[in-house]
Amino acid sequence: VTTTGAGDIVLTSGDDVSVTAAGNVLIKSDTVANSGTLTLQQGSDSRVSWDAAGAVSIASESGQALTLNAFDASASTATGGAITATAGAGSTTGGAMSLSAGSGVTGGALTVASGGGSTTNGAVVIDSAVGAGTKGAFTVRQGSALGGDRIVVDTAGAVDVTPASNEDATVTTTGAGDIVLTSA
Repeated sequence: VTTTGAGDIVLTSGDDVSVTAAGNVLIKSDTVANSGTLTLQQGSDSRVSWDAAGAVSIASESGQALTLNAFDASASTATGGAITATAGAGSTTGGAMSLSAGSGVTGGALTVASGGGSTTNGAVVIDSAVGAGTKGAFTVRQGSALGGDRIVVDTAGAVDVTPASNEDATVTTTGAGDIVLTSA
């Protein structure tokens, strides 16, 4: 089906619309230079879209989950694949990346966990100096930037642990474990 000029192609159904192909399926809007956009909607709500500049948005309904699976969720035993989120690469400037568990009246919990294997669990690594450039600082913060820093590793590698005012800093071992303080 082809139109020319300003002609649109509109498919309207009172029931389902299915697209099935034995090969590839391509849905393509015009180039960024020509302000091409695409939207998948549920009713009047956009679920997947990109704007004329190429920014991409994925949104679930309020209160509903947004799930990304790197495995076949329908299989009883499935080998997981990698999920990668990257904000910039090569000679470009990296973009900021944020994980937030909601900023409503009550914020949601945010959990970062390794894979819970029945025989071996995965490692958790937070690295602020992956490349050869200047090291980044690492901060664990509780509250605002003024007085809320609890653990700070600065760009030189100095480490500072600071509890809140009038609160304790406790280091505890159990069994035969030692506490060793060493200064070179």
